[in-house]
Amino acid sequence: MRPVTYLNTFRYLTFLVLAFLLTSLALAQDMIGVVSALSGNASIIRNSEEIPAESGTPIFQDDVINSADNSRVQILLKDQTAINLGANASLTIDAFVYSDEAENVAVKVSKGAFKFISGKVATKNPEKVIVKTPVANIGVRGTEFVGVINPQDSRIALLDGKIEDAN
Repeated sequence: MRPVTYLNTFRYLTFLVLAFLLTSLALAQDMIGVVSALSGNASIIRNSEEIPAESGTPIFQDDVINSADNSRVQILLKDQTAINLGANASLTIDAFVYSDEAENVAVKVSKGAFKFISGKVATKNPEKVIVKTPVANIGVRGTEFVGVINPQDSRIALLDGKIEDAN
């Protein structure tokens, strides 16, 4: 049996404090939205782990939402931004901040059909909302628009409001 020394006690306490801090940081991540509707199958990649999406599944920053064949999924963010994905689409939530101090929405659609309806962040600070695609970055200015992203031909169509396109 090893004798208890100051160094061993210090190492043990340091380990406990680090474990507590890391656990607290993991739990501190706030839910930023929810899967509000789902038809068919979809999955969420969170922290390198794939989980099945269901109506009511919480959404967090950095989540990647993937819809399957013949499927549709709707994501509703806390500021009432709504994002609909068609079959075989992929959406990444790059950034979402909605508080009294700051606001920011940044999402990336890497493939598939989608519809974006801006929420309160775009109403108050339209320059703080961006939708990224492989072919363009779209500045959202209180807007509703649709798009189809694929390797051969990508298209964006404005339904209401204003967008700014930057390649």
